[in-house]
Amino acid sequence: MIAQKKQVKLDNIGIIIIEELRKDPRISLREICCSLTKKGLKASAETVRKRIAQLKTIVRFQPVPLAGAFGVEEAILLIKMKGARTAKERLVSKLRELQGFNIIELVGQFDIMVFFVFKDCANLSRIMDAIKTMPEVEEVQQMFVSKSHTSISPLLRQLTKAPK
Repeated sequence: MIAQKKQVKLDNIGIIIIEELRKDPRISLREICCSLTKKGLKASAETVRKRIAQLKTIVRFQPVPLAGAFGVEEAILLIKMKGARTAKERLVSKLRELQGFNIIELVGQFDIMVFFVFKDCANLSRIMDAIKTMPEVEEVQQMFVSKSHTSISPLLRQLTKAPK
């Protein structure tokens, strides 16, 4: 059974604040206010500061470097588990030890999705071998990121529309 989470509604100001922070995490409050004004909305720097504080409860703000700028490539692994919940917890713990992985627990055909970067084929092979040989792992599928799009606003707008 999937636990019901509290429904969050974002208005246009919240969506624009998230868009601006995704473009430039170091953007000033004044610049966000200017961006809102250009889009026909108005909010003071204090209001924007409070909204960002509220958004931190529902949005994870973290730097996302462009992998290609560092001479590495991005990959995604989909992992199907053997066994019960305790096996998943053990595997997540082991993956955290490897560091540099963004680990997401899933519900569906696969149990865990892992984002990571690799330097070359030998590095990728070592990572894959380390994961495939873990006793909790039944199956691993790998994918490579060919292009990343940063605009999340259409999805946010769709998710926050009131049901008809």
